Amino acid sequence: MKIKISPAVWIMAAALVLSGDTHTKTVAVILSAALIHEAGHLIAAAAMNIPIKCIRIDIFGAYIETRSMSCPYAKEAVLCIAGPLTNIISAMLSSLVFRFDTPLFAVSSIALAVINLLPINGFDGGRALSCLLLNRFSPRTVSLLTDVTSFICVFMLWTVSVYFIMRVGAYLSLFVFSSVLFARMFLTGTPSLNNRE
Repeated sequence: MKIKISPAVWIMAAALVLSGDTHTKTVAVILSAALIHEAGHLIAAAAMNIPIKCIRIDIFGAYIETRSMSCPYAKEAVLCIAGPLTNIISAMLSSLVFRFDTPLFAVSSIALAVINLLPINGFDGGRALSCLLLNRFSPRTVSLLTDVTSFICVFMLWTVSVYFIMRVGAYLSLFVFSSVLFARMFLTGTPSLNNRE
């Protein structure tokens, strides 16, 4: 299995280390939640004997590519849901075992799970939705349905972020996140149906 990391990721990591930012601990906790998320996908793949071709990491996230193009849709849906499910389980366990006053890891894990379950192309929820729809509809119809669903979800996120910025002057990160998703949709395209986040 190959791991391909975008040069932009190395640049961002170097910038974080060199900045000496006081938020390094926060970034480390969030990255650990992301690693647990990807481990959930890998464990599910191993349990279902789905061979992994490579893991690609870029500034938009991580993507797991399988070797087999003939993975049944049900298995693929389980593989997609495994990452968010692992985040939810790890958040519950960390809250029960450590009982933090400010449960940064638990909040990060739950947020990562919820975001990845959104029915947006390139997200786990979007791919799982595609798998469910491909059992009933043609690939062209599924592509159209998921493109529309993705646009509606991203537009709703963006609208909510604009509302919060105008109303309370907060949630700039949600605005940036939804804007990046729009850029990804319209400028770079979404990951192909063979990729998982």
